[in-house]
Amino acid sequence: MPLPSILQPLTNPTLSLLLPPFLLSKVLLLLLALLAPTPPTTPPPPSSTPASLPPPIPAHPPWYIAKLVRWDAIYFTSIARRGYVFEQDWAFGWGFTRALACFASGTSPAALDNPLRAHADANPTGLSAAGVVHPAHASALAGVLLANAAHFGGVLVLYRFSVTLLPLLGGVAWWEFCAGGALPEERREWCGYWVPSIYAWVQSHYWNVGFLRYWTVSNLPLFALAAPMLYIMVASAIWSLGLGLRGGSTGVGSGDEKHEMERLKQRDRAQRVVLRLAIPQLVLAVVTLTTSHVQIITRLSSGYPVWYWWVASLMGEKREVVMFGRKWQLARVISRWMVVYAIVHAGLFVSFLPPA
Repeated sequence: MPLPSILQPLTNPTLSLLLPPFLLSKVLLLLLALLAPTPPTTPPPPSSTPASLPPPIPAHPPWYIAKLVRWDAIYFTSIARRGYVFEQDWAFGWGFTRALACFASGTSPAALDNPLRAHADANPTGLSAAGVVHPAHASALAGVLLANAAHFGGVLVLYRFSVTLLPLLGGVAWWEFCAGGALPEERREWCGYWVPSIYAWVQSHYWNVGFLRYWTVSNLPLFALAAPMLYIMVASAIWSLGLGLRGGSTGVGSGDEKHEMERLKQRDRAQRVVLRLAIPQLVLAVVTLTTSHVQIITRLSSGYPVWYWWVASLMGEKREVVMFGRKWQLARVISRWMVVYAIVHAGLFVSFLPPA
């Protein structure tokens, strides 16, 4: 009996070769995160959170959840539970937080108020346990699965959903903070901008994002940390642009003419796809280097396929570089660096240490 079309890729011999080490690497990273020493997690002081709202971090979540809710995951899970309350919350995509809330509740964000339902959805084994899990714990577990995934990149559909809604949501934020019932003296500075974007204001005001703002002496270690990935992103994008812009022969070679024409059409389509992927990757590298917190390139890069293709091509070419007085295969150097960095970063991430 043939397999359903959705399962047919599982029979690919290349996939069967890559899947075991992939799963092993994920288990290793999870164990490193769970075993790494972490600072205690405490709720913020009462003055920073309205009394009617739960703290951004559950006071006593299960230890295996608390270990993994870090950095952006804290914002995503908090917003999923209580909605957009503070101005800086608007730096995190509305579409993603709503999807996170629905995932944690099983049906809708309102269902987070039902602790029994939240407990059933949060239990990763699918078995009933003795106690009842607070709804915040269900949101935290969803944050492990989704918010951390967003932190390292790769959830492209939800990202595109958030970006598509950005203009509409910017209008919602403008009505809440600038128009509506806001008094003139209570309006924020960004309300008077020619393009009143709360997202741009929050990034600039709270995270100091701006052109060359991150170029300080104290940030030199972070630039050094990001340098390998920036090189890979730029070099692979330039390589891909060369492939996409390179014109092929217009003549038809020997063999079946119809088959040859179809091959040329497929190549042309592939070239257009490569161009569409390489240009955003190059733009991302340049913008991150000049405007953003440069270390985030180490996680944003995971959602861009071009540099993976480039490294794979290097493995076939066996291109060499000279380092420390000897020759090394460039693809092997990059691969080893990726493995070492993934292991080190797992411990840094769970310990609230940069890069984040």
